[in-house]
Amino acid sequence: MTTAGRLARVAVTVAAVIACSVAVSATASAAAAETAPVAAPAAMAAVAAPAQGRVWTVDAFVAAAVDTWRNGLDAKVQLESADIWDQLSKEWKASSITVSGSVGTTADPGGEGTAGAGSAGATAKATVKIPLTERLTLTGSYDFTRSSGSAKVTYSVPRVWNMGGAGNAGGQRLTDAELARLDYAASEASIVLAAQKAYIGALKAVKATETAREEHRLAAKALEIAKRRVDAGIAAEAEVKRASMTLLDCEIALAKAQNSERWTRTELAKMAGADMEGASFEDLPEFELDIPALEVLVEAALANSMSIVRAREDVKSAEENLREARSLMPSVSLQAQAATGSGISAGVSASWSLAASRPLDVRKAEMALEQKQKALEDKCESLTTEVRKSLEQLTMDIWSAAKWKAQLEDAQETYDDAMRAYEEGELLMVDMERAQLNLKTARDNYMSNWGGVWQSWYTLMNTCGLQ
Repeated sequence: MTTAGRLARVAVTVAAVIACSVAVSATASAAAAETAPVAAPAAMAAVAAPAQGRVWTVDAFVAAAVDTWRNGLDAKVQLESADIWDQLSKEWKASSITVSGSVGTTADPGGEGTAGAGSAGATAKATVKIPLTERLTLTGSYDFTRSSGSAKVTYSVPRVWNMGGAGNAGGQRLTDAELARLDYAASEASIVLAAQKAYIGALKAVKATETAREEHRLAAKALEIAKRRVDAGIAAEAEVKRASMTLLDCEIALAKAQNSERWTRTELAKMAGADMEGASFEDLPEFELDIPALEVLVEAALANSMSIVRAREDVKSAEENLREARSLMPSVSLQAQAATGSGISAGVSASWSLAASRPLDVRKAEMALEQKQKALEDKCESLTTEVRKSLEQLTMDIWSAAKWKAQLEDAQETYDDAMRAYEEGELLMVDMERAQLNLKTARDNYMSNWGGVWQSWYTLMNTCGLQ
């Protein structure tokens, strides 16, 4: 068997392996569909949405990915948790009703008549406690036996005033419900960034396949030229062998690129809940957006970061604990009560204690506050550095994109000239291969950096919450 024949046989084997892989993937998908539970048809219908042939834009894909995430279990759990915290934040949710009753006898040792005689009695009471605010409570009770009741309003005076006042963290503390909703928004923002990166990855995969297909076409053309040169007696048989080997390399590269694109489309289908097999993707335009100043980006990032938000909440809590430890005010409670047959009464109760460990408690609270403040400063500094690096990376990516594009255009022009000269017998194969290698290197560099500008931009905007 000749060398060309062996190479052709290898090419057929490679193609068969790729075809087998596709068939196995299709068989596995069919088997999964057959063994899926009864509840699966709705999900499969969503994946099989009529999106084949659809032209996707990055905004449309991001919107579809966010909708799919919102309908997923994780998003529903987060949103429901936020609603639960919101309900629990209402003081009246802590209301309670207590109903009590008793039956008993009372002996009458001094009475006349049968020994051990006494009186029997029963009681039945109900108590309702309703927190109106964090410090204001309404308590009502009713005695069914005596047909009497009372209502009491109690207000607990705070031992420390301006609990949420100015400090290093500033402002009032966020409620658990507010934090839960901020977490939900942060999770959604991460889905947006993941979808944007996935879209760029899909464009890369499609472009890589197109590039591999073009390289395969050029390699096939080079092989035909090599054969004509040999037939014309101006080249040796070795040129055909080398061109055949190059063609085989391109066939393998094309098969790999197609396989990678197919799996990329599968991941996109899961993310967007739509069939991506026959979909096409609108290319991203040249980057011409105005980049905000560093100070604007840093300020936005510090306000957007959940890590910073929670660190500030930790500082606020530590400040409150320190003021509480330093406070010498007593615990004061104001009460007003109205009872059946007794009219309205009011009173004040106060308790004051001074522990021997108070100086140690104060110092402990001070150290805790210092630790929280240092942690907040470190997080702010780290995030500021991250934003600065991201901005610099974006600038370098913009420069690199222009460079790699110009380099690819020059390499393509050089290769086209070399191919024409080689076909006309004016250039040796080694010179044509050198131009081909330079073109491949330029394409590889361009593809590895393609999309870097937009990916850096999306990442920076996500960090700063400016999407």
